[in-house]
Amino acid sequence: MKAIHFGAGNIGRGFIAPILFQDKKIEEIVFVDVNEKLVQQINQEKKYQVIEKGNQISKIEIKNIKAITGTSIFDDTSKLNFDDYSILTISIGQNNLKYILPQILKIISQRTTPLVIMCCENGNRVSTFFKDMILEQGVKMQDINFVDCVVDRIVPNAVFKNLDVEVEKYYSWVVNLDQWPKEVEKITSLEYSNNIEGEINKKICLLNGAHAAIGWYRWQVDKFKISFVRESLAQDDTMEFVQGYLNELVEIISLKYNFEKTDLKNYAKKIIERFTNPYLDDELERVCRNPIQKLQINERILNPLLFAIEKDLTCNYIKKTFKNALNYANPKDKEAVQLVELNQKLPEPLLICEVIKGITNDLVKKLV
Repeated sequence: MKAIHFGAGNIGRGFIAPILFQDKKIEEIVFVDVNEKLVQQINQEKKYQVIEKGNQISKIEIKNIKAITGTSIFDDTSKLNFDDYSILTISIGQNNLKYILPQILKIISQRTTPLVIMCCENGNRVSTFFKDMILEQGVKMQDINFVDCVVDRIVPNAVFKNLDVEVEKYYSWVVNLDQWPKEVEKITSLEYSNNIEGEINKKICLLNGAHAAIGWYRWQVDKFKISFVRESLAQDDTMEFVQGYLNELVEIISLKYNFEKTDLKNYAKKIIERFTNPYLDDELERVCRNPIQKLQINERILNPLLFAIEKDLTCNYIKKTFKNALNYANPKDKEAVQLVELNQKLPEPLLICEVIKGITNDLVKKLV
């Protein structure tokens, strides 16, 4: 079994590849990326190390890899027979999926055997979202299976001269059992769930939401004079804020997605342990970037917040996070710059209407 992965950055190399290779059935991974220099480096070095950092440091060698650019994927020089590849994974960001649409359409048209496509992004049912994009092109997709998943591993923006990647030891990759085709053998290093909606939102709201909440909170406090997540959580006020945030979410997510509170409390405790890992330097700027994207209705903040308001559940820390996000003014973040411009000319109700797609006036009144 072979795999193609779109996105040869830190997530692709530090998360997707090592987890797939845990299953000995995976013989080869082909990375596809727009960065020609990175593609060339992968093909020259032919291997790299994933450095898992915790109380003990482990180094995992990744080999049996090659790389091609998105523009050369169909050249004779690439010599790819797409029927040899049963798995196609993607980690380029949901907003960038439109840019690889032509390549995916062509791969689909050239296949005669079953294919699993997984979009390994921080979002809700992104594989289904991508499937809908492709269906809009009028393509027939016999034996093409889009499988929703939720991926979880902290991979900081560490830069090496070589291809090595630093990651935390923890990882989770849960896929929707109902969408996995019988014709494709399951990958043993993945977890399969009948409650993928709950699993996605548990991770997106608690982990990614808490990450963003910390970042936007710290911007309001000191504009990132403390620049790393773990350092910020050494401040009592920040730890109190994120623990209050997670406590509210445990109540909300347990009710909305039918999880046991004890399990969610343990998950929240594990999140704090991961955020305070002394061996990883994860930048606040990274975890709270793109605030407009993260403020949409089905995203990590408003999804639990609107449910809490509807059910009259405590949500003071989540409301504060929503306000902090609207006022995130980091000049290095394009979406934050947009928010600054909108804040200068619009009152808060109109700002919310402008920023959040499809929001109703009734919902705006609840948020103001």
